[in-house]
Amino acid sequence: EYNAYDKEVSDMVKLLLGGKGAGKTKEMIAFANDKVEVKKGDIVFINKNDRLNFDLKYDIRLISMIEYPYIENIDGFIGFLYGIQSGNSDIESVYIDGILKYADINTENIHMFLERLNILSENSNIEFIVSLSAEKGELEKVNFDAYEIL
Repeated sequence: EYNAYDKEVSDMVKLLLGGKGAGKTKEMIAFANDKVEVKKGDIVFINKNDRLNFDLKYDIRLISMIEYPYIENIDGFIGFLYGIQSGNSDIESVYIDGILKYADINTENIHMFLERLNILSENSNIEFIVSLSAEKGELEKVNFDAYEIL
């Protein structure tokens, strides 16, 4: 029987960790804006709202989650990401800012989200950069060997 969670993990999912107010959003914006200069494909930046509209370079697609209020759990969020990917096969990188602010994703179940994100990343060859307002010690179930820590 096929179990997607048994697959080898890639380094295509990168985590930016730190407490609230540590400057992760500014770092994510800088990463995305720098990536625009060397990109081969499209870049998507997912944020809780659209307040970053003027901080990101114009050719980065900003998706405001406030426009999608019915994405309420991990399944919905992963399905949303598959929909984004299936609608644009040229996506190279997806930045997800503050993942713990979305749906029911929290420090207890983030490992399930990240495992599924790894599978999506491998299948689509999309790099995901995810910021979490948490320290390593708060994420006991996450296998940090499976991800690059920024």
